[in-house]
Amino acid sequence: MTEPKRIWTLLVTGFFCSALFSVANAQHAPTLYPRKTPLYLKINGPMDSSNSFTGERVEATIVKPALGLPIGTTLVGMVEIARPSNSVPKSPAEIRLGFNEVRLPTGERRRITSPLRDLGLSRVRKPSGQSEVVQLDKSNLAAEGIFRLGGIAISKTHKKRAEMNSTRGMMKAELADSFSSNAFTRYTIEGIELRPSSGELLDKIEQVFEQPLRVEKHDTGVTNALSRGIISDEGVPTIVIGSEVTLTENLIVHELFHIDQRVRQFPNGIDLRIVGPLGADFEAQLGRLFGAYLLNPIEHAIFFPRMVEMGINPYEQEAASIRQVVAAGGFPPDVHDLLSYQTEALSLWYMTAALGVADSTVIFENDRLFEKDGRFESMRRGREALNIFRSRNPQTPQEAAETIVASLNCLLGSLGTFSFDGWSSKQKGKIAERAAVITLRASTFATPQCN
Repeated sequence: MTEPKRIWTLLVTGFFCSALFSVANAQHAPTLYPRKTPLYLKINGPMDSSNSFTGERVEATIVKPALGLPIGTTLVGMVEIARPSNSVPKSPAEIRLGFNEVRLPTGERRRITSPLRDLGLSRVRKPSGQSEVVQLDKSNLAAEGIFRLGGIAISKTHKKRAEMNSTRGMMKAELADSFSSNAFTRYTIEGIELRPSSGELLDKIEQVFEQPLRVEKHDTGVTNALSRGIISDEGVPTIVIGSEVTLTENLIVHELFHIDQRVRQFPNGIDLRIVGPLGADFEAQLGRLFGAYLLNPIEHAIFFPRMVEMGINPYEQEAASIRQVVAAGGFPPDVHDLLSYQTEALSLWYMTAALGVADSTVIFENDRLFEKDGRFESMRRGREALNIFRSRNPQTPQEAAETIVASLNCLLGSLGTFSFDGWSSKQKGKIAERAAVITLRASTFATPQCN
């Protein structure tokens, strides 16, 4: 008989802290710079309505103070519109640049964007390399990987060909839209300011859901979870934090990545179906550990490198929790105190510790604890499962599901054989959250498969 069970994930085990970026003008009344405010720039290459493409990266350097920004400030953005003449009968050519990042001479970066909107006709590059002029609206901009537009925009029009070129010296341009200095403080959540890369992730998520991120302060509803990044039943991207938790940029970004994993259709849990004999206490004892000691560590290991690239240390609190357990000279009680499945539970803990600590010294100390307690089989399975993850390095939802199955066949292979049998889903607004459908064919003669 098949017994369907579901074990949910998104059990965030810790939160993080980091220094915040300062922003000028945050404590002062904003200054409004009207449309046609002059800017004197040097851009990194000639931009032309006849041969540029929407989405092309562009940089410009401010050579006279403007917008409250000093000489030497770099504006980073893209070509928003490259419209050849007569794209619409009797219409002029247009080139428009939008800048969404400011790099001050001091090295400080600020993020400023405007909401995604329909742009009209523009040249785009097709996958074949050829170009075409298409009507750009929000949906096909998002399909091009564009989730925001520049908060500082300049444009030029001409009857035949619009061009921006500073090869002979500085170029005079004008703001295409009005700009307010308070745009520099756009990326704040509950008073916490986000760095540009964090703001970019937030932009992407809010664009997908077409509504702002919501922060709720109450019990997370999951044991030992200090915070959770979820999609609410109404389809709102939401961060839930415990009432005693201090909100930080690292915690926000961590939870944004959990939401991003849902958007990208990575497994949000396991829809476990059991065939064959298995103890009635399986779900109550071992199954309840899957979120914290299997799915969450694997999901973290997938997106932690992206956090590192952003300059955020995702291991700080994760490693601190693991160090605390190891330093105490034992194992987590919910793992060690199981009446059944102790070998399997300890192997899950081993993999969790190794993936989450990123510290060879702590891993070595943890190994000694396993050896001292005679838990050699649990350590062997944990090490092999760790090798499975590292060798596979899952980057897609399918690869993540297959890695979970391979890990289960090693960690829990003494219970039977696990197989991936597709997906189940639950619609939440615009997003269908997916769980991996995994079948366990239980057998009393099974052995772990760690190849």
